[in-house]
Amino acid sequence: MGRRGLIARAALSLLLLIFGIAEAGAQLVLTAGRPDQVRIDGVGPNPELRARAFRWRGLDLKTVDQQVGNATLPAVQGRCIRVEIGLAPGEYEVETDLLAGAAEWIVNDASAGRVEPAGGIGTLRGAANVPFGGMPLTLIWKADVGAVTAVREVRIRRPDGQPVELQALLPIVTPQAALQQPHEEIPPKEALRRACDYLVRYQLSNGFFDYESAALWEVGLVTRCLFLGAELLHEPRYAEAARRPLAFLASQQAPDGGFCAYAYSTSTGRIPAPTDSCHTRNIADLSFLSIAFSLAARATVEGGPALLEAHRRFLDDFADRLALPDGRFLNGRFHGQTKETAYSVATATQVVSRLSFYRAASEIRYRETAEPAARALVREWQPSGRPLFSEHGEAPAPLRPTAYHNLFYVLDALLWAREGTESDSLRSAIDQSLAWYVDGPEGLLAYLAASPQAATSLTAEDRIKSGAMLGILERIGALTGRTERLQAVIAAMRATLLVPERARQQGICAFPYDELGRKAITATAFAGLSYAELIRPGAAFR
Repeated sequence: MGRRGLIARAALSLLLLIFGIAEAGAQLVLTAGRPDQVRIDGVGPNPELRARAFRWRGLDLKTVDQQVGNATLPAVQGRCIRVEIGLAPGEYEVETDLLAGAAEWIVNDASAGRVEPAGGIGTLRGAANVPFGGMPLTLIWKADVGAVTAVREVRIRRPDGQPVELQALLPIVTPQAALQQPHEEIPPKEALRRACDYLVRYQLSNGFFDYESAALWEVGLVTRCLFLGAELLHEPRYAEAARRPLAFLASQQAPDGGFCAYAYSTSTGRIPAPTDSCHTRNIADLSFLSIAFSLAARATVEGGPALLEAHRRFLDDFADRLALPDGRFLNGRFHGQTKETAYSVATATQVVSRLSFYRAASEIRYRETAEPAARALVREWQPSGRPLFSEHGEAPAPLRPTAYHNLFYVLDALLWAREGTESDSLRSAIDQSLAWYVDGPEGLLAYLAASPQAATSLTAEDRIKSGAMLGILERIGALTGRTERLQAVIAAMRATLLVPERARQQGICAFPYDELGRKAITATAFAGLSYAELIRPGAAFR
C-alpha cells in the first residue's frame, strides 16, 4: 500500500481515541488524544466512518507528544492539516490551539490569520458561516515550507448560544450514480474564479504552491492561470499571488541565463546546491516557466521590468545555445543526462516563450525566431492526424490523439503561433495540422469513435493535463471551422469541467494531499486555461 494510500486498519476505534469529542452546551471541542505515532494518511476515514460528522486529512499526519513548558501535550502534526466537520447550517465562532510550527489558518476558504507559537501555545480565532446544502465547516492549517505544525485543540461554538448540532459528512468520493445524474453547469467566469481562489488558498509561505513539488514548470503553469484570472476577472490579488514566486526565481537566475528546474528542497525548504551541480536544467521546463515572466510584465505587477529582463537573458544567453539549424531545440540537462537530439516539448515551449516575450517587449526578432520552431512542429504533423513526437534521445514516433501529457505543449504552441504570426503560409500550415488532428483517419474523432472509452480511461499524466484540452479544442474548432464536428467531445468536456462535483473527481479544486487530489494543483491550473478560453476566445494563447 503506497504512502498516500495508507489508512489505519482500525480507523473507527483509532479516530475516536485520537480525537475526543465533547458536545457541551454551545461548544464542540476536538482535542488530540494519546495513541503514539498513529499515522492518519490522506484519503480520510474508511467507509465505516464516512457517515460520521468529522474527518481529518492532510500531509504527513501523525500524533505526537509535544513538550510545552513543563507539560507534555498530545497533538496532531503535519505539513498541511485539514479537518472537515459536519455542522447544521448557521454562524459559528472557531478557535484553534497550535503547539509548534508557524502556520497560516484558513476557515471555510478564507484566511483567518497566522500564528508562530515559538515553543508555547498559539491561539487563533475565526468565524464561519456553514451554508445549506451539506457543505462542512472546513479548517486548514498550512505550515511554513520546510516545517510542520501541531494542532492541539479546536473549539467551535454558536454565537447565539444555541447547541452545536453535528450532521453526517458527504463522502469524499462522489458515487458514480450521483455523478451521472443531470447537473447544471456553472458559468466559466465562476469556474475560473473558483480555480484561482483555490490556487491562492494553497499558496505556500514561500510563494510556491505544492508542498511536494518545487518544479519550476508547475510555477509557470499556475502563475499563467492566475494572470489570466487577474485580467479576465479584474482581480489584482491573483496577479500579486503570481508575482511572489516569480520574483524569488528571478533572483536565482544563473549567470548563463538558466535556472535549476527544482527551486528548493521540499522537505527542508533549503535552496539546492549551485546551479552548475543541479541535475536538471532542461529547456522544456525552464521555457514553460519563462512565459510567466513576460505575462507578469504585461500585467504591470511590481518588478515587472526586472522579470522581463530575466526572460530576455534566459532566451539570449541560455536557450539560443540549444537551438538547432532546422528550428528545433535540444532539451539540455535532464536528470543528469544531456541528449544531442531534438525534443518536441522543448521546441514547443520555446515557441510560446518567444512569442510571450514578443508580446511584452514588442521586439520582432523574438517573433521571427519563434516561427522556425513552429514550422518544425508543423513538419512533424502527419495527414493521419498523429504528429511525430521526438522524445529525449529517441527516434520520432507518432502520438495517439489523447496523449495529452505531451500533445498539450505541441497544440498550445501551434495556437500561440497561429495568433502571433504574420506569415500567411505558417498560419495556413498550422490550420492544416489542426484539421488533421481533428479529422485525420487516425485523428481525435476517429480514435474516439473506434475506442469510446479512451475519452475517460486516460493515464494519470494525461488526465492531469486533460483539463486544458477543452480550451484547445474550442480554439481549434473556431479557427478551422470544425466546431460542429467537435461538438460532442466539447460538450462532454464541459459537462466535466463546469460541474464542480465532476471536476473534483478529476482532481480539479480537490484537496491536494490525498489520493483524489494527486497533482490537484496542476490539474486545477490546466483547467483554468480552458475556463479563460471560454470567457474570451483566444485569451489563453496570446
